[in-house]
Amino acid sequence: MKLQGLTLFDSTHLAYIFGSIVFCIAVPFLGKFYCHNPDSKKRWVMGLIWFTVVQEVFDYFNRLQVRELNLELDLPLHLCHIALLASTIALYNKNVVLFESAYFWGIGASFQAILTPDMSDFDNNFSLVTFYLHHALIIAHVLWLIVVEKMRCRKGSVLRTMLITNIFAVIIYPINLVIGGKANYMYLIDKPPVNNPLLMGEWPWYILNLEIIIILYMGLLYIPFFLKNNKSAKLDQA
Repeated sequence: MKLQGLTLFDSTHLAYIFGSIVFCIAVPFLGKFYCHNPDSKKRWVMGLIWFTVVQEVFDYFNRLQVRELNLELDLPLHLCHIALLASTIALYNKNVVLFESAYFWGIGASFQAILTPDMSDFDNNFSLVTFYLHHALIIAHVLWLIVVEKMRCRKGSVLRTMLITNIFAVIIYPINLVIGGKANYMYLIDKPPVNNPLLMGEWPWYILNLEIIIILYMGLLYIPFFLKNNKSAKLDQA
């Protein structure tokens, strides 16, 4: 039995969007304010990592309470699951490739999921909370790495992330076919049932359309770093 009575941009949805935005901004802001030395920064990072892990444990525990876990729905193979893992590892080891990927996936896919989720697919109120917390954590991790750790996307990061994304797609598509049933990880079998104007056409055309849209979207997201990198290069040459 799914949670009933939810619609896009109703008062509940708007409240969760607002809460997600506040959370995403508050995490790096508090880190910037309170992390005065490497030890305090390490404590905050480890706290954020453990909070992320606990959130995922509670998410799966809640799924287990309302239904049986199964391969079709519960493997962490959607792009936002991969983004959360990448951003969490990047928090720990400051890997720039993981940061770049999490940045484009997080600010792109995760924010879209926050704005246009499938409002008919929540098992209960707790699953609604964990859904929004999961996606907000990806963005919060990325903003932490930018604001607190001063990490930046490098030249070629858009193409690298697109290559990594498509490698995951090539791996996950046959997994969907082998599992069968409702398995639709990364939405490679059928487009997600959400009201999003970017999802045009049926399979495989919506995937090809999304490839173009994603490249353009990533290009826009890269502009601040492009300007920053160019400014730095000119200063180095001066």
